[in-house]
Amino acid sequence: MAEQNAFDRQTIEMNAVVESEGLLEQFNLPPAFIKFLRNNSKTIWIVISCIAVVVVAASLYDSYRTHTLEKAASALDTALQSTDNSEELLQGVVGEFSSTPSATWGKIALVKLYQEEKQYDKAVALLVEINADSSLDSLVRPLVAYKLAALYEEQGAMEKALGVYTVLSGMQGFEADAYKAMGRVQESLGNKEQAAAMYKQYIEQQKVSQANGQDDPAQNVIEARLKTLQNS
Repeated sequence: MAEQNAFDRQTIEMNAVVESEGLLEQFNLPPAFIKFLRNNSKTIWIVISCIAVVVVAASLYDSYRTHTLEKAASALDTALQSTDNSEELLQGVVGEFSSTPSATWGKIALVKLYQEEKQYDKAVALLVEINADSSLDSLVRPLVAYKLAALYEEQGAMEKALGVYTVLSGMQGFEADAYKAMGRVQESLGNKEQAAAMYKQYIEQQKVSQANGQDDPAQNVIEARLKTLQNS
């Protein structure tokens, strides 16, 4: 009888089966667990493959996101340093990288540019858009709201300004400024009682701020305005 060739296909397959059958036993696993693994090996490998795909996809997305953020930041920096076509460059950042923080700061830079050029309608429209963004950073939102309210006030849209200042009064750290602004707006509208009420709220809020080591140089002026309103 001819000697069996060690490289024969049948021999290789038999050896592979024997090795795989003995591999799990080498880990001293319980027989029931070994049986479960063998009976469900196909499903287990499918699950492992899916997990691997998810991990690789997440890694690739992180790399893509990092690259996009870096590219957006570079484009914003170029736009801010430009003296010739900064508006066009900033609009490019906003359009191309809309899902990045650089786009938000690009819009804010455009607001400043429109203010300098006295294009207040454009500045207000852009601030309204920024303020409506639900993903806006909680540290940036009060600043955007305050700027929007101030522009409304400057344009004479007092009711809109009051609406934004009212929202601002509910944001921690901006309560006093909001009440002071609302008092000023109410006073300009001739609503003395409402103005006095807002100034009182401001003074009460200032007591809290002063307890935390904060002070407002305008407090004496507001207190004087309150006395005048109460005596008029």
